Parts: sequence; structure tokens; C-alpha cells
Amino acid sequence: MIPRQTTALVESHCQALEACADAMGAAGIGLVPVTGHVDRLKRMAYDLRADAAKGIIPDRYTMVGERDMVETNPTAIKAALERREVKQGAHLLRRYGIEIDKVDTVEAFDIKLRAQACPLSDRLILKSTLMRAGLIS
Repeated sequence: MIPRQTTALVESHCQALEACADAMGAAGIGLVPVTGHVDRLKRMAYDLRADAAKGIIPDRYTMVGERDMVETNPTAIKAALERREVKQGAHLLRRYGIEIDKVDTVEAFDIKLRAQACPLSDRLILKSTLMRAGLIS
């Protein structure tokens, strides 16, 4: 197909994906950086348009290297810590002097918390909050 035709073919779908992402984001759903629903839907729209611009009718969406993007993206980590559902976790991190500069495993993060004499109740709050935010895995 001609790129102009494929672009016209996918544009309404891209707009629908972006509208869905915006509505979910406004409702506070799927806000995890990179792996959340909002980012995924927007990335799908982008990929559809990119393929269409090459004259390719898109037929699949490939998710490559997402964990690396989160682990090494300080902007994504900072944004995740500033979201309202993570505020309590960010407050506890400051209380215990722990900084998140990359995505840790739950086990590695627990070791950091124990080293700071973080009580079990706060460790559970931090781990569940940061897991939902995609900052520990």
C-alpha cells in the first residue's frame, strides 16, 4: 500500500487508543511508567503510525527492552514517585534515607530496608506501593 493510504487506515484507531489512554490516565488507571496501560496505549498508537508511514499495514505490537527502560530512566522513576498513589511510599523512603535510582528486586530492596531498621509494617507498605508503581520487581 501507499504510505498515505495506510496512514489514513490507522489514524482513527490511533486516535481511539490515545483517547482511551487519556481517559485512563485521568481516572488514575495504568499510570506506571513504561509498563502501565497509559504508556502502552500511547506507544501502540505511535507504532501504528510509524508502520503506516512506511506503507506497512501494522499486524503486531512488540514489547522490547521495557525493563531496561525503567531501570535506567531516572525521569520515569521520579515521575512514579510523584504520583499520588505513591506519595506515602515516597515519604517513607525519605524517612529511612533510601533513594530509588534503579529498579530493584523485592529481595534486594528488602535488604536495604532491613539495613535501615525499617519496621515490618513500613516494609510491607513500601514494597507493595513500589511494586504497583513498577519500581521494584
